[in-house]
Amino acid sequence: MKYLPIILPAVLFTTVANAQNVVDASRFSETTLSGTARYRSMGGAFGAVGGDATAMTDNPAGLGIYRGTSEVSFTPQVTTYNTSTKGDIEKDTRKTGFSMSNLTYVISFNTEDAGELINFNIGVGFNHSEGVDRKYRSYLGNPNSSFGAYLANQANNFLVNTGRYNTPGYLETDRPENMIEMGYNSYALDDARDASGNLVGVCSFDQAEGLANTQTLSVREKTRMDEYNISAAANWSNMIYAGLTLSIVDFNSIVESEYNEDYKNTGSYTDYFNNLESKGSGVNLKLGLLFKPIDAWRIGLSFHTPTWMYMKDIYDGSMYTNATGGKSRTGSYEYKYRINTPWELQFSTAYVIGNRGLVSFEYDMKDFSSASYKEDKSNDQDLLDVTNDVIKDYMQPQHIFKVGGEFRATPRFSLRVGYQYRTSPFKKEVFDEMAGRSWFTTDGSGTWGDDNETLFSSSTKPNYSVTDDQHYFCIGCGWKGHGWFIDLAFVDQFRKDKIAAFPTTDALMGFDNGNAVMSSYSEDGAVTANHIDMKSNIMSWDVTFGFKF
Repeated sequence: MKYLPIILPAVLFTTVANAQNVVDASRFSETTLSGTARYRSMGGAFGAVGGDATAMTDNPAGLGIYRGTSEVSFTPQVTTYNTSTKGDIEKDTRKTGFSMSNLTYVISFNTEDAGELINFNIGVGFNHSEGVDRKYRSYLGNPNSSFGAYLANQANNFLVNTGRYNTPGYLETDRPENMIEMGYNSYALDDARDASGNLVGVCSFDQAEGLANTQTLSVREKTRMDEYNISAAANWSNMIYAGLTLSIVDFNSIVESEYNEDYKNTGSYTDYFNNLESKGSGVNLKLGLLFKPIDAWRIGLSFHTPTWMYMKDIYDGSMYTNATGGKSRTGSYEYKYRINTPWELQFSTAYVIGNRGLVSFEYDMKDFSSASYKEDKSNDQDLLDVTNDVIKDYMQPQHIFKVGGEFRATPRFSLRVGYQYRTSPFKKEVFDEMAGRSWFTTDGSGTWGDDNETLFSSSTKPNYSVTDDQHYFCIGCGWKGHGWFIDLAFVDQFRKDKIAAFPTTDALMGFDNGNAVMSSYSEDGAVTANHIDMKSNIMSWDVTFGFKF
């Protein structure tokens, strides 16, 4: 049990309406292994190698390796997404897509007449730095909670915080973008009364009827993040290289969700549909250094600033029940805000083995806890600061380890191999919150559920996914001709996520001296998220066509 004072109505009402969350901060900040086929086939371990156009988005100092030779290249890609969810019935889905993942132009100027400055290079290019195009579905035949109960808890908490805990009719508002009003107007929620018949809030239809249910969640998610890069790099004495990249970022994400709850042996149901589109643009800088203590050994260092992004969410939802053919009003709602994505630091080293090949290693650290939301002119920064505090509490630095090798079988033909491992940007406590385990007090008196809405709920989208570890296994080869080259790569990515249809919420138990008494126990009506393991196997085939002149 815990006690919450009644707070200002405007604060909670605004929170219900927009609710930018921690999972979204991760979604806007994640990138994937992207670039030319040579870069991808070596697991992206290229920070100290250079001489590849992907240096613009990795360590721009590597652009200085080009000496007097200009280059243009482009990389088409075919990707197959395979997802598997493990609910009561295992569901597999597959999706194949095509994209242009990389397009670059590098021009090199000899400057040997300038003394120690050997050459100065400029690069411009396009890089597809994040791409998700997947479908997944989960089914639970005997869940321990319901979407209706989740809505009821949200509604009761809202009524408490607006001082209207005994007037459920207050939920009949003209705000179609709000899930609570959708639930009340479509009869997924009922008025709740005590033994004396007094109104005491709302309950869900299944709670009122004592019904068991089955749940089906279907999601289609398509995310694309593109970078347009302008780079410059210089080479001093073939020993010290420095580079700078200005990146303009374009982001677009669409999440289409369909949720169904069937109540057994009654013919009753609740269907909920939601579309959330997040789009925006921003800029970042990448600074890099590369040092060759001896000709065969290279050391690289790079720093990526946050991406300063301006975002807009466009979302709408609709809810249906069997009650009188009930259908909630539907509508579209826009919310504008800004976000600063995490900064990133990279350290790399490589050793060139004569004319036969090279081995390289790279470590990247991306501090997701440094991400933060900023207000737009029409919004309240105090609300976003609550989310920013939760980001600091629950996000952590992501550690990325890359290793790659290249073997030159002949002067014109090379074989390549690479591996990349990424840790989760979420602390263990996030998964504890999903599972309903107490963690945040040393004496064990803390209760779960307090941060679930800020962690997981996004506008009218209650479902969410949380990324765990990721592995990339990479192979490839390349041919060099006179003034041209072709590189091939195959990347097999394994990714783990946990998904849920709605977050955990506490239940309203009553009042004690004007304070709301909230319970975290399911027997009191609290909702524990039914999280499901999802595995993704993403296979990509790349071919880079390049021309040197």
